[in-house]
Amino acid sequence: MNFPSKSRVLGYVMARNEWPLLGLSVMHAINSGIDRIVIIDHCSDDATREGLRVLKSFCSDKIVVCRVDDPRYLQEATSALVMALVDADSYDWVYAFDADEFVLLPPEMKLGEMLSRVSLDIDAVRYEIHQWVAPTDFDDLDITEYSRIRYRAVANNCMKLAGEDLGDEIEHGNVNFFDLPFPSKVIVRGNRAQGLVAGAHLIREEAGTVEMTMVASTLRVGHLPLLSRRRLALKSEQGAALIRAGFDSGHGWQSQMIHRLDIAETLDDFWHNHSLTDDLPHQFNGSFPVTVVDESLAQAINIVITQLGDLDAEASENSQSSDSLGLSQGDLWSGAISSINRQIKTRDGLVVERDGLVVERDGLVVERDGL
Repeated sequence: MNFPSKSRVLGYVMARNEWPLLGLSVMHAINSGIDRIVIIDHCSDDATREGLRVLKSFCSDKIVVCRVDDPRYLQEATSALVMALVDADSYDWVYAFDADEFVLLPPEMKLGEMLSRVSLDIDAVRYEIHQWVAPTDFDDLDITEYSRIRYRAVANNCMKLAGEDLGDEIEHGNVNFFDLPFPSKVIVRGNRAQGLVAGAHLIREEAGTVEMTMVASTLRVGHLPLLSRRRLALKSEQGAALIRAGFDSGHGWQSQMIHRLDIAETLDDFWHNHSLTDDLPHQFNGSFPVTVVDESLAQAINIVITQLGDLDAEASENSQSSDSLGLSQGDLWSGAISSINRQIKTRDGLVVERDGLVVERDGLVVERDGL
C-alpha cells in the first residue's frame, strides 16, 4: 500500500491566561510539523492577546487566532464548532493539545511524516502523556527558566482512579498527583475531529472507531500540569468558575480540586509536595514525586527559545518603526514576553499587598468597634 509522504496536520489549542507557555507550545508544535494551528484565546487578561498578535506576525500562514469572550468554559462545544468552521475534515489529522503540552518525536522526525505511515483504516492514534515536575521556585513568566525542567515523573501506583475519584485521593493526601500515569490522548482523522471529547482523551462516537497505540519512543507528549505556585492560583480561579457555571465535579476536576485546596488554605503544602525543592529529585530526600532525569522536554523548549530570540533580532534589525510609539517588531516581541510579564508580576504583588491592607483594615474596624 502506498502512503503519502507527509500527512497534513491541523493543530488546535484553547487557552486562558497561559502566556508565555502558550507561545512556547505553539511554536514547538509548528517546529514539530503541524501545518496550521487554530488558537482559541478564552477570555485571557494577561499578555496572551498581545503575545499572539506578535507571534502571528512572524508566522501568519501557520496560525489562526480566535477570541472567545464568553466566560463559560465550553471546551467541547467550542472545539466542535471550530472544527466545522476551519474545515477540519480537509486535513488528514487533527492534533488537539493544551498549552502545557509538547509533542516529542524522534530526532529529525515530523508529526505529519510519522502519521503518513499510519494505515488508512486507523481512525485515531493514541499516545502516552509523560509528566515533568517543576522546581519549587520556578518562575513561569520567565522563558529562560524552562531549561530547568529536567526531571520527569515516574508513575509508581497501579490504582485505577480517574477524574474526581483521583482528585479526592489527592486532596486527602492519600496519593500524589504524579504517582499515577496521566490518561493517554488521541490524534484523530480530520473527518472524526468533531467527535473529540473535552481533553482529547477519546472520540465521542466510539462505535466502529479503530485505534492504534504508538510506543512512547516513537510518539509521546511532554506535560507540565503543575508549573508554578502562581499558576496554581490561576487554576483555582478556573475551578471556581467551573463550579459557578454548574459543571459536575468530573469536569475540570484538577482545577476544582485545586480550588478546594485553596479554600482549605492547604495549597502551599500541595505545591511543596508536587514540586522539586532546590531542583533536586525527591527520591533522594525521601519525599514525592519520584523522578528521573530526562532532558528531552527542556531541549525541545530551548530550541523554541533560541528561535524566538533569532526572530526578535532579525525583526529588530530589518523592520522600521511600526506604530506611534516607535516600536519595532523585536520591541513588540520583547514587550509581549518580558515587559508585560513584569507588569503581571507587579499586579500580582499589588494584589497581595491590597489583600494584606484589607485584612489590616478589617482588624482596625474590629478594634474600633470594640472601643
